[in-house]
Parts: sequence; C-alpha cells; structure tokens
Amino acid sequence: MWHTCTSNRSVCAWQDEQIVFFPRSGETHYLNHCASSILERLDLEHMSTESLHRSLKDSRSQAPSLDEVRSILNRFNEHGLVEDI
Repeated sequence: MWHTCTSNRSVCAWQDEQIVFFPRSGETHYLNHCASSILERLDLEHMSTESLHRSLKDSRSQAPSLDEVRSILNRFNEHGLVEDI
C-alpha cells in the first residue's frame, strides 16, 4: 500500500500539470497529468499499485500501463514523496 509522505507542500497547477515544492526537502518537482493524478489519489487514500492502476484506467481514456504506474511510484519513493507501507 502506497501513501503520500507529507501534505506539507506547495502546488502550482495549470491545465493537467503541476509543479510541487516540498519545503522539508527543498525540492521542486514537475508532474505531468498522470503523475499528478497518482499523487492526488494517494492524498485521499492508501492504495496498492494495482488498485491505483485500476483507478486511473477507470477515469482516463489513455491510462498508463501498470509498469508506468510502478515506475512513477518508484521515482516518487526515491524522492521521498510517497512510501510503501
């Protein structure tokens, strides 16, 4: 199960993209629509990789593959944005 590590972040959003600043780490991240959707869903509830993938497939006509979701979660984890519990 994945969840976001902190809700303490500043977000600048336009259209389907976001720039997110995390004061704790001092890092800024550009998120495309898919990555933004993943982070937003994990803000709402803890989800497994598979349930997150299903959720994205249900809400988007061009949903990412399961491997793409895994890749994004692994990158988020490396940067301290999410963690697997």
